[in-house]
Order: sequence, then C-alpha cells, then structure tokens
Amino acid sequence: MDKLDRQQSRNQNTAPKNTEAATNTPPTAVSFSVAFKEAMSNAGIEPPEIIEDGELHRFTAPGDRAKSNNSWYVFYRGNPAAGAYGCWKRNINVSWCSAELHTFTAAEKKEYADRMNRIRKQREDEQNRVYAECREISADIWSKGNNVDAKHPYLAKKGIRAVGIKQYNEMLLVPVEDQDGTLHGLQFITSDGAKRFKTGTHKAGHFFKIGKNKNNTIKILCEGYATGASIHEATGHDVVIAFDAGNLLSVAQGIRAKYPDAKIIIAADNDQWTEGNPGVSKATEAARKVGALLAIPAFKNPDARPTDFNDLHCAEGIEAVIRFISSAMEPSPETKATEQVEKDAQQLPRIKVVSVAEFLRMEFPPREYLLSPILPTQGLAMIHAFRGVGKTHVALGIGVAAASAGYFFRWKAEKPRGVLFLDGEMPAVAIKERLSHSIVNAEKELSAPLYIVTPDLQEHGIMPNLSTLEGQLALEPYLKDVDLVIVDNISTLCREGRENEAESWIPVQGWALRLRAMGKSVVFVHHEGRSGNQRGTTKREDVLDTVIRLKRPADYSPEEGARFEVHYEKLRGVYGEDAKPFEARLINGQDGAQSWVTKDLEQSLTERVADLLNDGIPQHEIPEMLGVSKGTVSKHKKKAQGQGLLKESSS
Repeated sequence: MDKLDRQQSRNQNTAPKNTEAATNTPPTAVSFSVAFKEAMSNAGIEPPEIIEDGELHRFTAPGDRAKSNNSWYVFYRGNPAAGAYGCWKRNINVSWCSAELHTFTAAEKKEYADRMNRIRKQREDEQNRVYAECREISADIWSKGNNVDAKHPYLAKKGIRAVGIKQYNEMLLVPVEDQDGTLHGLQFITSDGAKRFKTGTHKAGHFFKIGKNKNNTIKILCEGYATGASIHEATGHDVVIAFDAGNLLSVAQGIRAKYPDAKIIIAADNDQWTEGNPGVSKATEAARKVGALLAIPAFKNPDARPTDFNDLHCAEGIEAVIRFISSAMEPSPETKATEQVEKDAQQLPRIKVVSVAEFLRMEFPPREYLLSPILPTQGLAMIHAFRGVGKTHVALGIGVAAASAGYFFRWKAEKPRGVLFLDGEMPAVAIKERLSHSIVNAEKELSAPLYIVTPDLQEHGIMPNLSTLEGQLALEPYLKDVDLVIVDNISTLCREGRENEAESWIPVQGWALRLRAMGKSVVFVHHEGRSGNQRGTTKREDVLDTVIRLKRPADYSPEEGARFEVHYEKLRGVYGEDAKPFEARLINGQDGAQSWVTKDLEQSLTERVADLLNDGIPQHEIPEMLGVSKGTVSKHKKKAQGQGLLKESSS
C-alpha cells in the first residue's frame, strides 16, 4: 500500500480531531469540508459555504442583526485537511484536523505545524485589526456622548450617580481602558440594565477607573459599574472596575505592578445563588495572588437574591457598604503541602489518649443546667424564626435570666451566669429599649456580668466575623467571666462562604466546640426560610443540644405585637411535660410595664376556639382560620364547654 492509499484508508476510518477544544463529527466520505462545517455547527457557529484556500474568512452568523462579522474560519484542503474557526464575540477559538496527530509521519507533522502557525498568524493579525477597528469606532462614539441624565432609569434603580461615564441616546457608555488611559472599547448599559460590549472590545486586563487620586494608596477592585459607584461613594477611594469575575486576576496583577506598595481590596460579588460562587472564588484567587485583602458582602434579607455591594447599598444603606469594605481581610490560605502540614503538626500539643479503664476511673463534675430545661452548661443551642417574629426578644430574655438567676418563659437559671450578648444588626437604641424592658420585667436583679457588643459602638460599625479566626480571637479577652455567649444572629456575625454550604459552617462549629471545651455555652440566633426550617445547611444542628423554633400562630394579627409559639425541634435528654410546646405573648400593662404570658398550646387553642365561637364565627369557618382540622375544632369546643368558656348562645 503506497503513502496515498495509506492516508485515505486512515482518514476514512478515523474521526476528525480538534487539537485544542471541541468534539467533531467524522466525515461520511473524504469530503473533509463537510466534517469541518459539522464541527462548526456543533460548536454553535452556523457556517457558510467553505472556501478551501487557507485564508481567514470573516462572516456574519445567521440571526446576527448587527451584521458584525464576528465569526471566522480558515480551511486547508488536502490529506489530512486542517483548519480553525471561532467567534470573537463569544470567545470561541478552535483548531481542527481530519486525522489523529499521533499517526502523522514526521513530514506530515511539519506540514501541519506550518499550517497551524500560518493560521495563528492570520488569526492574530485579524484579531489586532478587529481591536484597532473597535478602538476607532469606540473613540468616535465616546466623542459623541453627552453628559448623563441624572434621572436615567438605570442610575435611579441602582441609587448611584454618573462618575466618568457618558450617555449616547438612551445608553450609558462605560469606557474600557488600560493603565495609560487608552480606550480599548465600550460597555453599553441600557435603561433596563442590559449590558453588552462593543464588538471587538479588548477586555482582558483592561478596566474602568473611578477616581483619580494619585496620593490615594488604597485601590478597590470590583466587577460592575454600579458596584464600583456605590463603593466609591461610600469610601472615596479609587475604584477599578474589571467588568466580570474572570477579569479580576489580570486587572489586579496590572494594578499591583503599577502600585506595588498600594493596599488593594477586592470587593467580591457574593454569587451565593450560583453553583461554585464564581464571584467569591475568582476574587479570592486574585486576592491571594497579588497580596490583596478580600471584602465579601452579606445580606440581612436574602429574598431578593442580592449579590454585590450595590445590592447592599440599595437594601441596607451606604453605612453597610462602609462596614463590609472596612472589614476586608486576607483571604484564607490555600491548602498547604503535605510536608508543611506534617511540620505544623509537630508543633501542636500531643493528643491525650486513655484506656477505657482509666477513663471510667476519672471523676467529672455532673453536668448542670444553665437554663433548665433547655440549656445545659457547656450546651450549644439555636433559636430560629422568620424575620420579625421575636428572636431578639427571646435572646435578650435568656441573657437577663441567666445573669440574674431568674426565670424567662418556663425556663429557670439555677444560679447567676456571666453573659456576652453579640448583636449583629439592630440599632443600639432598639437593643437598649428591649434590654431595659427585660431587666425591669426580671424577678431578680442582675448579679452576674451581662456584656453587650453592638455595631453602633464599633469603629465604622464593624462587628467581628465569627467565621474567621481573627473574629473569634477578637472576643477572647472578654470571655474570662462569661458562661454564656449569645450570637444574634448567624447571618450577620458569621459572614464567610455560602449560607447553604456545610463547609462554610465548619469554622463556626469549631469555635463553638472550643467554647464548650472551655466550659461555656452558646446560643445561636438564626433566620428561617419559607419552608419553616432554619435557613441554610442542616449541618449546624449536628452538635447542638437544643433547637427551638418560634412560630407565629395561624390567627396572628400584627396589632398583637410579640406573640408566637415555642416548639422544641431538638431537646437532648428532655421528655414529657418539659418538652411540650407553648405559646408566649408580650403584654403591655396600663402603667407601660411589659410582661410575658405563656400558655400550653392545647389550652391556648381551646381559648382561641372559644373566643371565635363567642364572637359569632360559624364553627365550619374556624378550621381554616386557625390552620387546624375540623375534628380539632370540635375537640376544643367540647373542652371549652367543660371549662365554662363558651357563652350560652355559642354552645
């Protein structure tokens, strides 16, 4: 078999291969241009008729109303055939060959390499021509741009001002520049927030900068214009906009090279709703590689699925932006090499291991209750509820009861215990008001320390982040005479990672277990989702002794104030009467004094059925009002009759 026969046999039985990126469909015959077109289609590029001349051809993809000629191809006929195709707009760049490279002879490999080099040179020349064309057109559009209408719908929606940008018709123009100020393209932002780049914009490593303060040694990097405008308004620092997460690293490297001594902060988009959280992961990678600090926003209300610092600005005000930017920290280190791990392990205290006989001979003090029956000493607990139900009321009540050896609800502190209350979100004046009522309502005076840590008392309103070692260590000086730490709440005080990822809870869980080993108890306060479960990973509950849910009754109305049901979802080692749910209600007396009243849920339901019947509500309407069955209503009506709660007309 001669060389040509061998090549034809090999090519007819071997699928054409993409040497860089794509899977190609094998030719049905020796017409390799057909297979080349099929490969383009599979990559999402609808091809034209292929010209087999080895030259680069640009074309407009079907459906491209802009007629932008973003797509291109090069095709060499022969045996084997070779080529490349792509799209500048969609960043597609694929090399193609009709045969397996490892089957080539030395001469064929050289010929193929020469072809690929010629293709790369054509591609680079054409790409440079596209870049130059884009720069020229962008400069023309920019020169025709006007001052931005302060009432532009996008600016109004985002709550920001126009800084350094222009307006062209209804579109905002954001320049894409390099360190020397050369314009490389434009980003267009429409009134409804849609964004696109001028075709041919060279974005990699380029950016838009807000602020021209040459003496400012702080540079803040972020992804989008609205985010950058919010951060600049909040801090006054120079802000560099990289346009997307994938461009953060190259932009950060350029900024570090130009400003080697600058303090760089990378303000991440917290893409917690996207798998892998690319905003945080890319920002973390960039921060590690250029020695930058990392700031990640967290949100009190996740219902609108917020992600960035502009969302934080709109939802919680400019002070929240200042707080999170000011609390930027070094990113967590990458995984250490095995040798370093072993070296570090040698510096740690030796693990103590005992036999079962030794262990059984050891004397341990009996475990007491800090707040009976819900919280043992060295206990870990969680209280969760939907927003506005009364979580902070309960957390403060527990703190006052523990510090005064008093009662709260149906729970009793046997002796006074020191308490550290960490408030993550409420204004100091609101905490003061609620705490004053709790202390006045307490049956005993405080006889142990009750410490308060709240944002309004901190520099820039920054609270320690308990997801980090730095935040945990910041509290240690204040734990000496403390037996109970109350964390109100997880969302604002544990600000690392995605809320629904189990791994993000590991640092906080480790901290809680260390406190337990120190003889202290911890109560976490947390929000719940619409499903009624505590929001995020269920891993939080693994080491907890107690999980309490506060739930609004079905017939609750806002004018009632604080009224909710207390349900025990987990109460380790407690059964019977102590584990029964109950209803709690805050009553305002005529003298302005407040007091809590509790009732068994069974009795409370009996009284509510009686009240509705006495008000003339037909019995068949009551089940829907109370969220119970018809049989339950009938049972409680009989109980109400037996207790004399029904008017004669209602019996």
